[in-house]
Amino acid sequence: MATALQGIKVLEMTRFIAGPYAGSVLASLGADVVKIEPPDGDVVRSFGPTKAGVGIPFEMMNHNKKGLVIDLKKPGGQEVVHRMVRDADVVLESSRPGTAERLGVSYERLSQINPRIIYCSISGFGQDGPYRTLGGVDIVAQAMGGLMGMTGEQDGEPVKVSLPIADYGCGMWAVIGILAALNARRHTGRGQLVDSALLDTPIAWSLWEASRYFGLGEIPEPLGSSHRNVAPYRAFRCADDRHVVIGAASQALWEKLCQALGVPDLLKDERFGSPPLRVRHRAVLEAALEPLFHDKTSDEWLSLLNAASVPCGLVKRYDEALNDPQVKRRGMIAQVQHSKAGELSILDVPVYLSDTPRVPVSQAPGLGEHSVSVLEGWGFGDDEIRALLSGDIVA
Repeated sequence: MATALQGIKVLEMTRFIAGPYAGSVLASLGADVVKIEPPDGDVVRSFGPTKAGVGIPFEMMNHNKKGLVIDLKKPGGQEVVHRMVRDADVVLESSRPGTAERLGVSYERLSQINPRIIYCSISGFGQDGPYRTLGGVDIVAQAMGGLMGMTGEQDGEPVKVSLPIADYGCGMWAVIGILAALNARRHTGRGQLVDSALLDTPIAWSLWEASRYFGLGEIPEPLGSSHRNVAPYRAFRCADDRHVVIGAASQALWEKLCQALGVPDLLKDERFGSPPLRVRHRAVLEAALEPLFHDKTSDEWLSLLNAASVPCGLVKRYDEALNDPQVKRRGMIAQVQHSKAGELSILDVPVYLSDTPRVPVSQAPGLGEHSVSVLEGWGFGDDEIRALLSGDIVA
């Protein structure tokens, strides 16, 4: 069966999270992704936990790819990339700005060889600006993007979102940019540079906060699990010490919530008469609702709230979330039979296409596992490959 990105050839020269994640999304959608690593490999290979010496985090972010080791610090290694890029559609790289130029694999250099190449650079701060040469990782982007300053409880310490959300988000923006550039190339015949930065991600996703800052001059502060523009919209502790979340985002839902909670008199309170008023009086409103949830267990409240069609859910532990029947039905967890580690559970890409489904998950490549077969497939002869191997240019 055809895949959405069938026939698209990608050279991925990335490490850590954002770039490899972008590459795995492209690979899952059917692109032929060749992960080019230095002789010592992507550092994430050494991250635990491991199984039979296989790093599971590396498997999560590099499935469905082929592995090729090239020493780009040697001119011969650069020449291999120059030759491969002639037939490539996309190049992904995630070094600090300036590094690709020194290694001879910059957009300027590779686009001279193949003007149709889509070249995506992923970095902490982007390809321009005063911070372009600084190192950037997820926690730095969360901090400098304002996310940590408005996450957590009021008057508490700055809190990082548990997931490396700037990394994953940056990888997603990179994929969106690549797909847009591929479509543009159909019309122009030319490739282009895609610039994706970690810092941009929390800024781009802070739509509620930006609306209040630009509209009211309000600087967002931490609100725990509450919402800036909607109330009530947060987690409440129940009699069994589990938390349920509710999202009464409209007037109709507010009315249904009051009926389900058995407090119709709150509908008469002028302070809570409209969505803006409920946000303005959020603290008073939440204080009135909190004791109500102490009277029943989470299961009891979820039953009542769902019966009233009020959006709600249990705050689950991670193991509960992974084993949820809805998550299993969506096929988010794939079982891979790894050649070294045996059976591994891998998170799949949540893109569902009816006619061109994503490809089945396969294991991530071992370091240099496909070096010879990749070069053969890209037109290198046996003598050339032996020379590259003997010169430690390819491993």
